[in-house]
Amino acid sequence: MSFYEESSIVITPNAYKAGTLYAINPASGLADMDVTRATAATRVDESGLVNYAEVLGGELAPPASDITQWNQSTSVTQSGTSFIISTGGFIFENIPLITSGTGKWVIEGSGDIKYRTNTADAYVTVTLPATVYPAFGTPNSRIQLSNNSGSDVTIDNISVKEVIRDNVPRIDYTGGGCPHILAEPQRTNLFDYSEDFSNWNIFRSSLTPNQAISPDGTLNADLVEQDYPNTSVHGGLNNPTGVTTGVEYTYSFFVKKKEYSWIELAEAATSASNVSTWFDVENGVVGNIGSGSTAQIEDFGNGWYRCSISFTSVYTGSRNFVLYLSKANGSSTADIVGGIYIYGAQLEEGSYATSYIPTSGTAVTRNQDQFSRDGISSL
Repeated sequence: MSFYEESSIVITPNAYKAGTLYAINPASGLADMDVTRATAATRVDESGLVNYAEVLGGELAPPASDITQWNQSTSVTQSGTSFIISTGGFIFENIPLITSGTGKWVIEGSGDIKYRTNTADAYVTVTLPATVYPAFGTPNSRIQLSNNSGSDVTIDNISVKEVIRDNVPRIDYTGGGCPHILAEPQRTNLFDYSEDFSNWNIFRSSLTPNQAISPDGTLNADLVEQDYPNTSVHGGLNNPTGVTTGVEYTYSFFVKKKEYSWIELAEAATSASNVSTWFDVENGVVGNIGSGSTAQIEDFGNGWYRCSISFTSVYTGSRNFVLYLSKANGSSTADIVGGIYIYGAQLEEGSYATSYIPTSGTAVTRNQDQFSRDGISSL
């Protein structure tokens, strides 16, 4: 990226590498700034998608369209440009020169597969299509995909690259228009599972995974549907999480309308009962705001809104953080057939929501963005 040290900013999205921000100074020409964060971080890209800022290397494996370049077991056939892997079948490719670091695998297709990066590693199961970031193994890395279902698995394409996500400067397009450099304080998503809501408590409702394209552009948004009929109380999901007295927190969720236009975010950290705020996720409007809270709703495109409430806890210990389906502003009923789409829950210390921090089993910290450059002490 490039920018002027005067008032204007000009950004070239691909003109940077990990840890370096390139600057064009009208007086002195090309210079650079060091970027330090030591963790991965997300931003909104030029297509409006929430994803990691990252630097990718070249392809490390053949495309799925050329099956002859892959090692394969029996029970693997080709149909057009796709692999068909029957029960017990697998394909693999050895990468002897890659002994450490992280890979980005984008696997297109359908069905459940297992993957691993070394013959000594345990398999990890995912449902296709999927994007995964496994660490490369030692001493030799292997890309191995195995059928993990009772029916055939189809793989339409595979992209395997090295990826750097730590210390990468973030160009953010939130709200569209002119991009900007995203610099944020350190924050931790305190929810252990920000996307796998099967690990949350589901009540008076049902959860169906992978029912809509999420803000990250993949089919991984879940559907929550109200048990019907239920005219007295509403359903949803909750996650008990520890908080501390006197600390400011922000609780946020990405939500998209299906049949329900209203949702209610509630927390039990400022009162003996859940303190609730309502959001209109059809029109992007904040409704009634709970006592002791502030609220915000942000448009992320394609019908998605990020709803957030901020508050100061008056408790120390585990408190409930809830998302309810709601019939209308201020309503605690949900007698409509249907549900909403959800993605990307976050609970962080602070008075406002920062960029999304994905988690998958434990809390994750994004370090503060730090920018430095030599030779500017006189400025």
